[in-house]
Amino acid sequence: MTQDFISFKLMPIIRAALGVASVPPLLSEDDYDSLLRLGIRQSILPILWKGLKELKLTDHLSNFELPRLKDTRDYIIRNDAYNHISSALDNVGISYVPLKGSVIKDLYPEPWMRTSCDIDILIHESDLPSAISAIENSTDFIAGNRGFHDVSMHNSIVHLELHFSIKEGIDSIDQMLEKAWMYVRNTESGNVFTPEFQIFHILAHMSYHLKKTGLGMRPFLDLWLLKERTVFSENGLRDMCDKSGLLTFYEISCELLDSWMKAKEYTPEAKALEQFCLMGGVYGNAEIASAAALRQSMGVKFYFNRLFIRKSLLEEIYPELRNKPYLLFFFQIKRWLKLLDGEKRRKVIDELKGVRTIDKEQIDSFDKLLLSLGL
Repeated sequence: MTQDFISFKLMPIIRAALGVASVPPLLSEDDYDSLLRLGIRQSILPILWKGLKELKLTDHLSNFELPRLKDTRDYIIRNDAYNHISSALDNVGISYVPLKGSVIKDLYPEPWMRTSCDIDILIHESDLPSAISAIENSTDFIAGNRGFHDVSMHNSIVHLELHFSIKEGIDSIDQMLEKAWMYVRNTESGNVFTPEFQIFHILAHMSYHLKKTGLGMRPFLDLWLLKERTVFSENGLRDMCDKSGLLTFYEISCELLDSWMKAKEYTPEAKALEQFCLMGGVYGNAEIASAAALRQSMGVKFYFNRLFIRKSLLEEIYPELRNKPYLLFFFQIKRWLKLLDGEKRRKVIDELKGVRTIDKEQIDSFDKLLLSLGL
């Protein structure tokens, strides 16, 4: 994907979709094919479809219709599921806060433009048993495994992450994220984070994905919408970022957004961030992130850290460990038994295979990117 394609074809379409005046680019049939592949890979196909329609570039749009309709169908099913889940929690008086896509979708010109693979909701950890019971009794969702910050619930189609915490397992940002309920405000439509904390949470989650599993384009579009279409204190946000080591990442992300949405000249750091985000999918390039972690952990140490996670994280998965520290090894073994689940086992195997295929130059480039971003 060339820089000319990104700057003069892709970005005008995205700007048009998000309501920013744009000049229609000249597109070849191959360009439409490239946009289709990118839209599916980065999970922004509804945005590209909307932009092409706004710019009246419909010559080769028929190939977009089937995957676009699938995304719209998924949105309708997921939104209906969210309404049933929220009603179940409301009926028993459990406080909750919608997270990520459940909130950000309303900032898009059309909510179906914001794709998502699941539903994220935050509750108090003390309400977790009651919340699970309420949801299971009022919907067709059933509870699955407990992770270090959420319990996985699902029906036959939709996945719910019922969060009792939004911590990411990174000390520098968790010191702010663990205070999440201090930044919750009640509105006519329910509980929401303050605008500054909402943006900070998205940035923190982006930084986690960038370091651990890679990062795609869509979160940056979320960030732009939050900054442009909500009223917030820039100084308050910068203070949160500074205390958590995210200020440089925030500033360079804003530089990248200025290049995308205002056609400003790229800074070297913004260009490097863009290149990494576009080389993977919506969740970036997990193989490079894992390979970098492997090298930084000096090989054997990486595998050891994957096998034996920190006690503080294990306590989030198994709360009883907090009062019974002598069972630490037992719960490590219990965690390993999750690999009996075929899907989880395949993910681990695929990650380790991917690590072996990444060359040194790619890891060097990723290391330099994290360094330039202050991460």
